[in-house]
Parts: sequence; structure tokens; C-alpha cells
Amino acid sequence: MHSTQRVPIFFAMALSLALPAIGFAQTSPAARPGQASRMPWENLRQLAPGQRIEVVQKDHKLTGSFLTVSDDSISLKTADGDRTVPRAEVLRVSRHGGKRGRNILIGAAVGAGVGAGIGAAAGGCKSNSLGPCVGRGFVAGVVGGLGAVVGGVVGALIPGSTVVYLN
Repeated sequence: MHSTQRVPIFFAMALSLALPAIGFAQTSPAARPGQASRMPWENLRQLAPGQRIEVVQKDHKLTGSFLTVSDDSISLKTADGDRTVPRAEVLRVSRHGGKRGRNILIGAAVGAGVGAGIGAAAGGCKSNSLGPCVGRGFVAGVVGGLGAVVGGVVGALIPGSTVVYLN
């Protein structure tokens, strides 16, 4: 392979590894306090007793099992016992679970697609190249596979939680 062909292939591999990470680094507006619209306290009524939640306050956060919610407070069972947090002190409530597998699959699909597209664009043989010829399909497959692995890992790192309340 001629040295001028190596540059696009390595560039394609680097892009296939970076683009999924960049795409997944974008968080939903609900996950960015101060930049999102409020989510009403009434949403907390959809939580089921025993469901894993995280209650974020100004200076710390609590994680535990949801117990009850009233107009004035939310209660959860933590490792330290039952805790009731006044509504005025709650900045955000998130429920956990159920999305990690989906995030892995989406990340792998996005990474594979981006990697295959970049690999197909960067691969191919030129009539004046030296050394072995690496076809577009092969490069697309290799770079797409790398992109799928990276995208899946990035997807696994994304928390599997949903914001239910945002003050």
C-alpha cells in the first residue's frame, strides 16, 4: 500500500472512533439543569414504590428506593434509612434502569454506520499504488467494526436514567 493511501485509512479509523463519542456526549435538555425547561412535580406521581431513584439537592444527592410523594415532599429509602426531602430543596429527581442495553445497541449501530461510511470513502485501490490493494468493502468492514465497538462502549457509559422532575 502506498503511503499516501495510509493517511485516509488511518484518518477514517480515527473518525470512526471519535464520532460516536462526540454524538453521545450530547445530553438531553432535561439532563442539563439551568438550560432546560422545568418538569412538573406532578410527574413524580408516576413513580412506583420501590423504584430506584436519585434525588439531587443543592449540596448533595440521595439514591434509594422511592416510597411516597406529597405536594410538599418526596420520601425514599436509602442505605442510611428512610429520608424525606422537602420539595423546596429538590433540584432534580431521576428514575434508574431499563436503558443501558438500548444505549449499547444504538451506540453500536451509530458507530458501525459512521465507521463503514468513512471506511468506504477512504478505502479503495488506485492503479498506481504500491503493495497490496485494500478494497473499499474491506476497509468499510474493518472501520465499521471498530466504530461499532467504540459506539457500544460509549453507549454503555451513558447512564440509564430518566429525569422525572426538574426544578
